[in-house]
Amino acid sequence: MKNDGTCEGLGSITEKTIRDLSQFYHDNFEPRLYPEIAAEECDGKTVIKVTVSRGNTPHYTFKNIPYIRIGSTTNKMSQEEYQKRLIHYRDLAGDFSAEICAGLQFEHLDTASMNRLQKQWAEKEGKKEYLQFSHQEVLEKLSLSRSGALTYAALILCGKKQKITELLPDAEVRFGWKADAKKLDFDFTKDWREPFLSIFDEIWEVVNARNSRFPFEEGFFEGDIWVFDQKSVREAVLNAVAHRDYRERGSIFLEVSPDSFVAKSPGGFLPGVSPENALDSQGKWRNRLLMETLGSIGLVERYGHGLDRIFKKSITDGKGSPILRQTTTGFVELTIPAQVKDKNFVYFLAKIAKEKQIQFDFVKDLIFLDEIREKQHSDDKQKRDKFLKLGIIESIGKGRGTKYILSNKFYTFLSQKAEYTRTKWLEKEQQKEVLWKFFQQHKKGRMRDRKFYFEMQLSVIRKLYEKIQTFKPERP
Repeated sequence: MKNDGTCEGLGSITEKTIRDLSQFYHDNFEPRLYPEIAAEECDGKTVIKVTVSRGNTPHYTFKNIPYIRIGSTTNKMSQEEYQKRLIHYRDLAGDFSAEICAGLQFEHLDTASMNRLQKQWAEKEGKKEYLQFSHQEVLEKLSLSRSGALTYAALILCGKKQKITELLPDAEVRFGWKADAKKLDFDFTKDWREPFLSIFDEIWEVVNARNSRFPFEEGFFEGDIWVFDQKSVREAVLNAVAHRDYRERGSIFLEVSPDSFVAKSPGGFLPGVSPENALDSQGKWRNRLLMETLGSIGLVERYGHGLDRIFKKSITDGKGSPILRQTTTGFVELTIPAQVKDKNFVYFLAKIAKEKQIQFDFVKDLIFLDEIREKQHSDDKQKRDKFLKLGIIESIGKGRGTKYILSNKFYTFLSQKAEYTRTKWLEKEQQKEVLWKFFQQHKKGRMRDRKFYFEMQLSVIRKLYEKIQTFKPERP
C-alpha cells in the first residue's frame, strides 16, 4: 500500500509467508505481539492484512527500539518520551498481582503450597478455626480469587511448576554462587520456577550451605556474626519477589559470594522512589495483593520495615551499609556486604548503647555513623550536631576542611590510641591540632605509635614534635 492508500499488492503469498511473518512479529516486538495475519484481495490484487488488537500493554518496541508515528512517517522515539509513557502506563495499570489470571484453574494449584498458605495464615491470626476452611475458601478470604477466578498472586504463591512455565515464565528465581567474587563464571547455579511458598525455605538452605560465622568477644560484648544473616537474606528475597514488575521480562537473580549477597529484580523503582529515598518510601507497593498476602501469613510486616532491618543488621555487624541502586538494564539491585569490615565498630555501637543508654532504633542514625566511620564526612548537619553534643563523634579542623571522626571513647575502649589519630588525609596544621589533642588525652606515647598514625618517617615526626612544643590551636 502507498501512503495515499493506493493498493500495490504482492506477488505469491503462501502459508509459509504467513508463518514467517508471524514469527517475525513474535521475535522482534516487546512485549510479545500476536497479530492476526491473513491474505486478502484488494482492488484485484493480493495483500497481507495484519490486525493488531488494542490491548492494555505498554508501548511496543521493535528490536528494542521505540518508534512513534508522526504524520506519514515513523520516527524513533526519544528515551525520555518512552520512559514517560512507561511510567504513565504503570501508574494506570494498577496491581498486576490482583489481576485475574486467564487459564488458571483451581486444579493448577500445588496442594503442599496451599496447605502452607492456610497453616501460616491461621498461625499468624491465631485462629485455629481457619484450618477448617476449604482451600477455595482460603483463596476467597485472602482475595486470591474472586468468584472462583484466580489471580496472578495465587499463581505466583501456589501455582504448579507447569502452569507457571505456561502463564508467567519470568516468575523465576535464579541463584549463582562464586567462591571468588572476581571470577567470571559461577561455581554453582540453581533455578527455581515453582510456587514461591514451596521454594522460600529451600532458597535459604542453598545460601546457608555456604555460610560461615565470625565469633568474637571483647569485654562485656560477645556473640557471633554470620557471613549471610538469615533474616536479611529472607527479607531481600521477599522484597525482590513482592516488588518486581511481572510485566517486565527477566528473572530474579541472586548472586552470592563470600563478599556479598546481591538480589536483582526486574522493573526498576516505582515512580517517585530512588536509592536516596527508598528507606522513606516503604509502604509503596507495586504488587499490593501479593505483599498483603505475604503479610497475612507472617512472612513480611505489613508496615514494610524489611529494608530498614537489612540496613540496621549490616551496619551493626560492622559490614558497612548495603548498596541499593537501579541498573541501566532496569533492574533494582540490593547488595548486602557479607564480610566484617570493622569489628571495632560493632564494639563501639554496643559500648555507646550501654553507657549512654542510646537505642539505635532509627536506621538513619546508623547510616550516619557508618558514613562518618568510612568517609569522615556527612552533609547531615542535624545529625552531626546531635552526635557531637552526645560526644559520640568529634570534629577535626575548621571551615570547609572540617573532618569528623568517631569519639575517643571508641578508640580508648579498644586500646588503639594510634588508630584514633591515624589521619593521613589531614593537612599539616590539622596534624598539629590532632597531636595537641593526643597529648592532652594521652600523657604518654611511643614514637612508633606516632609513626603509625601519620605514616611518616620518624625524622618528620620529630620535627613536627619540636614545633608542637610552642603550638596551641586556635579556639573557635
